[in-house]
Amino acid sequence: MRGEGGRIGPDLSNLVHRDYQSVLRDLNDPSAAINPDYLPSVVELKDGRVLTGVPRTDGDRIILGDQNGKETVLTKAQIEKLTPSPVSIMPKGLDQQLGPDKLRDLLTFLLIEPLKPAPIEAAGFPEPRRRAEVEAVLKGGSPAASPRKRLHVVLVAGKKDHGPGEHDYPLWQRRWLNLLGMAEDVRVGEAMEWPTQDQLATADVLVFNCANPAWSTAKAADLDAFLERGGGLVYLHFAVNGGTAADALPSASAWPGPKARSSATAPSR
Repeated sequence: MRGEGGRIGPDLSNLVHRDYQSVLRDLNDPSAAINPDYLPSVVELKDGRVLTGVPRTDGDRIILGDQNGKETVLTKAQIEKLTPSPVSIMPKGLDQQLGPDKLRDLLTFLLIEPLKPAPIEAAGFPEPRRRAEVEAVLKGGSPAASPRKRLHVVLVAGKKDHGPGEHDYPLWQRRWLNLLGMAEDVRVGEAMEWPTQDQLATADVLVFNCANPAWSTAKAADLDAFLERGGGLVYLHFAVNGGTAADALPSASAWPGPKARSSATAPSR
């Protein structure tokens, strides 16, 4: 996977393009759909031994990989009979052996492409963090776990509107879609320029990172209803741009009034 690991099974790098349920099905029932390039075989040897594994040829040799990851090197002269098997060498019941927490970790590793630093296209590089700074943060420890409801977050981006390495709103959206998607109890969606009516009706938090190109006075009613039902708003960078309807953005129709702000259930802004 990603250039590492053994060759007994197929390369799993492409699982980032698969959906959760199909990969979970492969874990639960490995023999339901076997990669045709890695069909297992039962190999009967002339000395009486019977081996099972995935064979691959290497010149005049046959290398047989079994379910424990062991590879046995054979010559064609040693083999009496080789019969394809309908049973995968991948052990069944991995989901039960791992348990729900480790299974979730495994599927996160398989299905989420690792986040890499965004390319720095502008001249110069930021000064790297010193290890002491990182360790100081880690010493703070994690907050105590507390019950929380599933959070529905919608990331609202716009078209890239600046030069290289600047205001890349779509890149931000893709990366945070991945990052938040790895968090427990978080459902994350995306929208371009403005959330849909369904997102306005169901999201807990709207995160805007764009030049707010869709903003208009009419949109104030959408935000008013969203905030009234307890939704939260996050505006990043130039998302506070009001354009030709700047007065409507901070107005009473767009933001909670004194009564809402004094309420214990007031939405976060």
